[in-house]
Amino acid sequence: MSLIPLLKSFLLILLLAPRYLPAPGESNSSRSGFAEPYLVLVPVGESRENYPVLKPIPPEDPRNPVIRELFECTFIREMIPLHDSVQEFLLRAGSIPRKEPLYLLLSGRMGGFPMKGFYLKLGETLEDKTHVHYVDLPDVDRDYAGLSSITQIFPHELAHIYYRQMTGRDPEQELSFSPDVHYFSIVTDYAKAFNEGYAESYENLSRIMEPDPRVREGTSLEVQRLSHFLERFTRGFERDYRWPLRLGFYRMSMLFWYQRLEDYKRFIWAKEGQAGFPAPVTGIRSVASRISFRNACVAFDSSRLLNTAQALSCEGVVNSFFTRLRNRPAAGIAAVQAWKELLVMQKYLREVRPGISPLQQFIDGYIREYPLEEKNVREAFIFATGQPYRSEPIPEIWLYARDRPYTCWVMAQYGGVDLPGYPLNLNTARQEDLLMLNGLPEPDAARIVAWRDSAGFFRTAGEIVRIPGLAPGTPFLIASRVLNPEEPALADSEARIGLSPLVIGPVKQMVISAGILAIAISLFLYALFCFRKSSARHVVSMVIRTFFKALMFMVAGLAFVIFLPHPWIGILALWFLLMLIHYLRSRKIRKGLIGPLLSTTTLTLATIWFVW
Repeated sequence: MSLIPLLKSFLLILLLAPRYLPAPGESNSSRSGFAEPYLVLVPVGESRENYPVLKPIPPEDPRNPVIRELFECTFIREMIPLHDSVQEFLLRAGSIPRKEPLYLLLSGRMGGFPMKGFYLKLGETLEDKTHVHYVDLPDVDRDYAGLSSITQIFPHELAHIYYRQMTGRDPEQELSFSPDVHYFSIVTDYAKAFNEGYAESYENLSRIMEPDPRVREGTSLEVQRLSHFLERFTRGFERDYRWPLRLGFYRMSMLFWYQRLEDYKRFIWAKEGQAGFPAPVTGIRSVASRISFRNACVAFDSSRLLNTAQALSCEGVVNSFFTRLRNRPAAGIAAVQAWKELLVMQKYLREVRPGISPLQQFIDGYIREYPLEEKNVREAFIFATGQPYRSEPIPEIWLYARDRPYTCWVMAQYGGVDLPGYPLNLNTARQEDLLMLNGLPEPDAARIVAWRDSAGFFRTAGEIVRIPGLAPGTPFLIASRVLNPEEPALADSEARIGLSPLVIGPVKQMVISAGILAIAISLFLYALFCFRKSSARHVVSMVIRTFFKALMFMVAGLAFVIFLPHPWIGILALWFLLMLIHYLRSRKIRKGLIGPLLSTTTLTLATIWFVW
């Protein structure tokens, strides 16, 4: 084994790594190459040439003490020397005109984003920073000692920036055929999975290497709390799909709990190597429901593994790989390990060969540069995927179900973020994905998946003809669905995201369900008590009253699911309150009481079934 590549890389690390190792008592400012190692910005409320105008946060701003704590006491301080090293490398390579401090914008808008380009307002002058990257976060929180706080999200977004700067590629600007808004367990495509999984792994790096004991303890306590808190929601979510006649309260309430599950999976599932298992979909009849339930992945099937192409297209696997690669005794100083990874990316990921994932190309390059670490790298891949590493290219063969509208955001369970068709990769598709192709028999979908997984993968869509037992028209059907890259329907799915689908969809569902329940209960009461002598006006009035009562139960049930650990207790309390009102009302109006009592009890039992 030649040591020349290892010695060359070791010299690069010796050149740049001292920035990671400050002398005792050395300040952040003296370690960096800037007058100030970081600069926190706020919007001015203006723009110039479509770039925002930003200014440094005023000294009198009450957030300044919190910002100093974050940059001087938490893991964020470890990002300062890493940023300095990246800037030094880019400056020597001629990629940037000068080194810049680490910029953080507190924009006040939702989400966190890696951004590029702004104008810096200093007094009355504007400095052109249109070539400079920065992180956009909503704000800083005084209580940042918890899971997925700014101490973890800020390094995540910086990892996106360093990946862009070192490779010269921006995966978010490249055409992606994957329709899904990415989450930890969703199989998307090679480029998106690597970009997101690599950034996610920095969250775990910050959690594992966090120097502030308060943040470490807060994160640990929140993980313990979530392990109990999420159990009720994930169990209820499964019942919404598997039990009959469910309204879907746990699907409706995903806005209040699903991101917490995502944060939990990014840490615990990645650290424990559970990302390589697929979600079970047995027992769900509808094809669209199987895909929606699978993508939510509230549980995993430990008896199966993702195939190689699926694993390479899953950001959770990439996250787990890097988390494992760094969290080992041979990794040494975490910041040095992160810098070694960036050096490999700069050399080997500037262009990715067709049919190979960035993770494969990274592993091949890393082993070439650091051959003595080959065993550790291969063990990290086995840990993340459950299978040995192979560098053989597996092409992405995209098909397109043009006639199957598809909701691309897993949290929009009742629609609203829809694409007019469904793209799928033949080498990562599961049976339910293939069944989105109208006209494909279900036995053929099963045969295609079984043959592919036994053979390894498809090299072309034409290999379908080699599968025995397919219906005569299936090969032609597959060939006719090969995706055209110019397909106008392939718009950016994330640009369609908003909060309205999470509100409008469930509201429609509740109104429709309340109407169905009102009609069903009214017909039952009419048949039971033979209200044939009642006027049509009285019957319509009864339906309307029952509808609004049912709607009240729907809204109350959803609220109890969100806010009560045992929502059925809230439903029983509501029943008791309404029965008390009926009793007090009966003292004045004695006729017509049996109907309201029965409708209230029926709605109570139905709602308990919905929330159980």
